[in-house]
Amino acid sequence: MDQKSPAPLRLSFLLTLLCAAVIAFGTVWAAWDMFGPKRKSILQGWDDSFYYFWLPSVVIDHDVDFSNQIKQSGTLDEDYRQEALAAPRAPTGLVANKYPPGWALGSLPFFLAARAALPASSNGFEPAYLLAVWAGQLLYALAGLWFATRILARFFAPATAQVAVLAGWLASPLVYYQSARLAMSHSQVFALVAAVNWLALRIAEGDV
Repeated sequence: MDQKSPAPLRLSFLLTLLCAAVIAFGTVWAAWDMFGPKRKSILQGWDDSFYYFWLPSVVIDHDVDFSNQIKQSGTLDEDYRQEALAAPRAPTGLVANKYPPGWALGSLPFFLAARAALPASSNGFEPAYLLAVWAGQLLYALAGLWFATRILARFFAPATAQVAVLAGWLASPLVYYQSARLAMSHSQVFALVAAVNWLALRIAEGDV
């Protein structure tokens, strides 16, 4: 295909605008409760909470006891909070966390940036922490899409590669996990897989 064909370029531009609008809507919609009348955390529910609990527990409390996060975070409703506190404990007597710390490690630089700017008395659930981590995860989402585009661009014209990635993204669950639900691991894993595949292709083809 002619790389300078105007149709793919025009479609690529329109899809980019559409995807940007979807991401903006998803992130604003997810954050609305935190600044709207309800004043609820941007993190809500079991998965979001336990992925995030690693950060304030290790960085601020210097432990892996999530009991105080469960009690004080406000990210779990009362039924889930009681269920978490009543669940069987690990052999150490601590609350078990089935979610590994990989997502938290990816979010650590952004959490530390917020930590440096906030008082030492902060508990890790202030809006500045959550927004810093959210912004960091959004950067990972965009990086994943960029890597995916670069992979396809090794086989197709750049405009065609961009159209394919953006159209595929709009048709996939990543729309949700890379905008409104960045507190789960799907987006970060996608970015990591895309980056590893891009690097593997470059090595295999002698570009590195």
